[in-house]
Amino acid sequence: IVGVATTVRQQQVAGPEPDPVVFLPFRTNSSATSVIVVRSQGDPASTISFLRSEVARIDPNLPLYRVMSFEQAVRNALWNGRLSDTIVRSIAVVALVLAVIGLYAVTGHTVERWTRELGLRIALGAKSSQIGWLVLRRVLTQLSFGLVIGIAGTFAFDRTFNQSTAQAEAIRMIDPAALVLIIVSIIVVAVVACVVPIRRATTLDPVETLRST
Repeated sequence: IVGVATTVRQQQVAGPEPDPVVFLPFRTNSSATSVIVVRSQGDPASTISFLRSEVARIDPNLPLYRVMSFEQAVRNALWNGRLSDTIVRSIAVVALVLAVIGLYAVTGHTVERWTRELGLRIALGAKSSQIGWLVLRRVLTQLSFGLVIGIAGTFAFDRTFNQSTAQAEAIRMIDPAALVLIIVSIIVVAVVACVVPIRRATTLDPVETLRST
């Protein structure tokens, strides 16, 4: 052993701690390709030109390709991850929008089915505020069951995924901020979906409601 080198990431720029690496002498472990890393204090463009001229001086037939700065190499290494992250986020946004639209439609339809019952309650002396709280309590109760099941399923999937992945410590399937944002958005949509049916129910004529019943 000639010496001990500092930790070097060979494959992943971000992620778990890299595995130990052993550097072998080039003469005993030569390959068809090699990577040259040069540290320069000047302009990267001028450094690249200098490298090309030096390589050509050693061997004019020796190709020099994929020459880039360290910043560009890091961007290239992160490109796949960023693209995947963008695709996943886009799919999640589309799914959230579809869920919000479906929730609004189902909630509005459900409250519409309660219109006759609400009219009867008004005819029997219930106040508008009492009708509003009654509808909200029913909707939020049903919504709470759905949220509990959904959140439990999310954590169960996250735990199962981490147990089946070797690099589980570097992967977080749950973003607390995004989870809170989704829950708040769903609750707001459910409440908004109740507004129009509640207003319609509170403006019903009690006499006409009793006659239709």
